[in-house]
Amino acid sequence: MLKLCSEPPDAISGLSIVSFCAAPNDPITLRLSHDASQSPALSLSLVHIDIMPPSAGFTVSIGSKEAKQVMSHLCNVPLARPLHLYLSKKKLPTTATANAWIILAFRFDSNSFVAPKGNPQFISENIFMVAKSIVSLDRLSRAFIMDVFAKPFIPDHIKDFNKANAQVIASTPPPTTGFEKYFESWVPASQIHLKPPILPTFSETSETNYQVLNAATHSAHFNHLLGLEHRTRTANMAGFNLYDVQISIRGDIAVLIVPGVTEDSPRLKIGDVLKIRWLSFGHRRTEHLTHVLNVVRRKAEVHFAAEHFRFLSQTLNSFNVQFSFNDLGFRYAKKALASLQPWIDSTRIGNSMLFPEPEDTVGRLGTEIKSEGSFSVQFFDGALNWSQKKAVQAVVSKKYGDVPFLIWGPPGTGKTKTCIECIHQIVVGQPGARILACAPSHSAADTLTRQLRAFLKPGELLRLNASTRPFNEVPDAILAYTFTETDDTSAGKGGKGGEFFSVPPMKALLSTRVVVCTCEDAGILAQCGITNRMIRKTREAFWRSTMSDYGVFCTEVGEEQIQGKLFWSHLFIDEAGQATEPESLIPISVVASEPLVSKKSVDTVQIVLSGDHMQLGPIVNDSNARELGLKKSLFERLIRRPLYRDHPESRCEPRTNELEEGEIEETHGFDGLTESLVIGDVVAPFANLVRNYRSHPSFLMIPSHLYYHNTLIPAASKALTHSLVGSPLLLNPEMPVLFYGIEGKDERILHSNGLNESENSSPGWYNSAEALHVRDIVELLLNEGVSVRDIGVMAPFREQVKLIRVLLRANGCGAVDVGTVEDYQGMERRVIILSTVRSRVSFLEGDLQNDLGIVRKPERLNVAMTRAQALFVGVGNPCLLATDPEWVAFLAFFSRNGCYTGSPLPQNIIQESHSGAAGNYGALERARDSALLLESVPQTKWLGAGVGGDSAGFGSAGGGGGGVMGVGQSEEDLALDWATAWLGGLELE
Repeated sequence: MLKLCSEPPDAISGLSIVSFCAAPNDPITLRLSHDASQSPALSLSLVHIDIMPPSAGFTVSIGSKEAKQVMSHLCNVPLARPLHLYLSKKKLPTTATANAWIILAFRFDSNSFVAPKGNPQFISENIFMVAKSIVSLDRLSRAFIMDVFAKPFIPDHIKDFNKANAQVIASTPPPTTGFEKYFESWVPASQIHLKPPILPTFSETSETNYQVLNAATHSAHFNHLLGLEHRTRTANMAGFNLYDVQISIRGDIAVLIVPGVTEDSPRLKIGDVLKIRWLSFGHRRTEHLTHVLNVVRRKAEVHFAAEHFRFLSQTLNSFNVQFSFNDLGFRYAKKALASLQPWIDSTRIGNSMLFPEPEDTVGRLGTEIKSEGSFSVQFFDGALNWSQKKAVQAVVSKKYGDVPFLIWGPPGTGKTKTCIECIHQIVVGQPGARILACAPSHSAADTLTRQLRAFLKPGELLRLNASTRPFNEVPDAILAYTFTETDDTSAGKGGKGGEFFSVPPMKALLSTRVVVCTCEDAGILAQCGITNRMIRKTREAFWRSTMSDYGVFCTEVGEEQIQGKLFWSHLFIDEAGQATEPESLIPISVVASEPLVSKKSVDTVQIVLSGDHMQLGPIVNDSNARELGLKKSLFERLIRRPLYRDHPESRCEPRTNELEEGEIEETHGFDGLTESLVIGDVVAPFANLVRNYRSHPSFLMIPSHLYYHNTLIPAASKALTHSLVGSPLLLNPEMPVLFYGIEGKDERILHSNGLNESENSSPGWYNSAEALHVRDIVELLLNEGVSVRDIGVMAPFREQVKLIRVLLRANGCGAVDVGTVEDYQGMERRVIILSTVRSRVSFLEGDLQNDLGIVRKPERLNVAMTRAQALFVGVGNPCLLATDPEWVAFLAFFSRNGCYTGSPLPQNIIQESHSGAAGNYGALERARDSALLLESVPQTKWLGAGVGGDSAGFGSAGGGGGGVMGVGQSEEDLALDWATAWLGGLELE
């Protein structure tokens, strides 16, 4: 929305005149208002309106959008409340008019009246005129079509300053782990001629052409996609450059304010390079290459060494700052791809881990678990449910073959809890095992560490961090499980007095049972040579060089390896659905190895992935890379392969006749029937978690149906989930769900200039009508006794998040958590309020291209709808949301359950709400309705009641069809049997 002019109400008269134009060919709206609280004695009326020049061709109407009356030049309209004037074209102009003026005349009755701002002209003692500039629509449509996604404007002479030749002054980088030195510390170079691992640079010129993914093209396929993403992220990082900003000095530290760093925009780490230029026109130009020493995100501060900035003063403090893309994770992924391709090509185990087939699994031999008594494992966590125990038993026994084991855990089903129990069982039951546990994010890896502390001591558990991680971002509770080094030369320049995170010596790692890190930081282990294949090569080389002299293998590493044990026996990747496949391959490259064969056993690495591909996946910036598959995680690709997807125990979508990319090559041409029979005869290499321990059943009804094929079972404590049932806030007292339909407006912060801002400032979309409604909802909840700590507010746009925060803080509710949907992934709150923001359909295409919003984004919608425990409240425009089939399903659900209020619903939603079984009417909702029906049916009609009488249960004489449900039954009896069947089916796992 292009705001042409805006004036606040005059401090004395309270008169404000705001004009704006929505878009070409839309009416211009002027809002006239008078704040009576500022001058209550004033009586103000609009008495004349005109537009100059007449050739502008406007007509003026007054009223609301629904009822407008055309105004004449002379009028008498009291300004007792805001007045809306609508200007539209009545004819095409004969000349191209760039600007036009609206002339407004007001009559006032007050002896103490002071004229408002805007240079009014008095034409009598109680009438004054004000002229406001407007833009002619025809000129706007021809000469300036606004791009709502346009970047802030930055003057060229400021940007060109970065291109000029300059003297480069480099600072000393912060300390980091010396990979080559570490490798040499445990590999006896005098006897073993192995070179330390080399990390390749990421060169876009080395990109390969796109190839369809299969086993033979795995490396080439993802190298191409990584090249696309690398190019886009490099360009995006340049877009975060700052212009004409100031730097402050605090002792030895220089401080730069980077507003977007609080939201990882840009994403900065310790050691990242900053190019800083002093805006010294007419003087010799210098460019300082300095390094980030610390990032304090909560304060939006970036710290670096102050050694070259001692000259700063108020008059000499204006800088341009350029950011560089840190592509270390891409380089780790590139190396992983290169190292894994031979593993896939030349070994069965490599192929079965990344392209598993039925023949890589184990056939059913009556070993499947039938009941609670069939478990052979003594569980440490007594609260595990049947499906979680089944997953743990499968992982511990490893009787499913040499393929990845997948734990599919929808929201609130305890994925991480299941992984922790698996790790606990392995640590206790397999003394020689060593586990690498990874997650895509630091927060998820920290969560794993916190839970593993319950049974592992420091020394047994290591939380591995890169030297680039700030100390202030590591929870105090897990610092004892990290390893740090101290560099005296950098004391005071970052970290804690020169401390930085590093890798413990190999001798210490030998006693470590579990190492936890992010998928990216697993590349540190690869660079230090702490991989299964490198350790095996070292063992074999050392054995060959010493066997002839000593006949004994006696190094610290060799003593363990000579027994035929892998250094890394297990790999767990939690939240695997949030990592790109190349990102997941980094830890896989650490544990990958050919089987170790001994007289006692054949040792192969075990890989377990847990996740949910129906929630938010990895972040991919390049649209082409997204479309070609980089956004699909390894977890999702595997679970959609025939071995997992078509297994009888799978809850994936049924197989269709359409083949996925490369499927012909991957399935060796099996026809559907033959393959189905083969897959049906093997042990399932996956587990479906089904019991939700978070949410009220009503929150799961549509997600279970849309995303999980009606498999979710509500199992949370009713003391929590039903705590707001019956609240006076609810429209339906039995359903703690509310949706308010509001036809707000898409509004955006428009920057007058780009100075002190980046070109990549995130889209500033907000919707003030929705934000105000959210504020009111929070106030109502607080009045009902809900704690601020129990309330979470989410929105898909950062600017809406900021606006809601401001409104809540102004009302003393600053403790309420407000964030984006991404911020709430993996989190939960007793009450969740969602503002959808978007109101204009024309903006949806841009949202889709930029991966924004919550419309036509099923993963983001699923996350938003499954965070609440006891109450969900939504606010949005139903007309816009009706363009998304999944939103139609949700709104129809709200409507048919009496939980919707506000703007009229579109016809397609009304039809869907009455469509019953033909629409999105899932098993949980059917079961709820059936249970209510069951309560209303007399007990004499219950299944099995009144045997020999008139009962019409299954198989009864009254059934009339030898037990065939529905034949010869009354409508009441048919409904009763249907309810019983649904309720019974829901108890099965």
